[in-house]
Amino acid sequence: MKNKFKDLDYTTEARKVAFRFPVMNTISTQMNFWIIAYFFLATILFFFTRSTGLQIPLATDPLPFFVSSFIMSVLFGFLTGIGEYFVFNRRFTSRSIGYVIVAKGLFYIVVMSLVFLVLRFAIWQYLVDTRYPDQKEILLSNNTAMYSYFTMVIFTLVMGMVISFIVQINTKYGPGVLIPILMGKYLSPKEEE
Repeated sequence: MKNKFKDLDYTTEARKVAFRFPVMNTISTQMNFWIIAYFFLATILFFFTRSTGLQIPLATDPLPFFVSSFIMSVLFGFLTGIGEYFVFNRRFTSRSIGYVIVAKGLFYIVVMSLVFLVLRFAIWQYLVDTRYPDQKEILLSNNTAMYSYFTMVIFTLVMGMVISFIVQINTKYGPGVLIPILMGKYLSPKEEE
């Protein structure tokens, strides 16, 4: 009996999906990447908050923190995926890589700022009001929001460089090649159809 997973050619299947559904592929790539990235950031910030020893609600009940991080990553990934497909893949193809990276960085800052504002004044307000009614002046203060915003800008720019690298690999070598490269598939070349 053959192993199904051994016979699966990831690169071929990824290319079939990418070429059949290019918009969905671009958006899902961005969304998946940003969900992982912002979950990683939320985990780091949660453990840092716990390590301070301060008696703040996020150190003992991180649910609003992770929920807002998930919502932000989905919104941000969806909007950047749309921008990636309709703006950068179509209108920036004749530009230099440096120009594209700077333009994407500015685009990420604008989109992240909009998503952060929606999160701050709509979603976070609701989460804090329902979970921490007695400590909302601390969690909703302007200083807290300002430092959170700067943290998100720096993190988004750094992770934006990573996603730009992934997109450039997909553009140069085709969809579905990055994972096999990372797994060492192409170290010993083989002839494929």
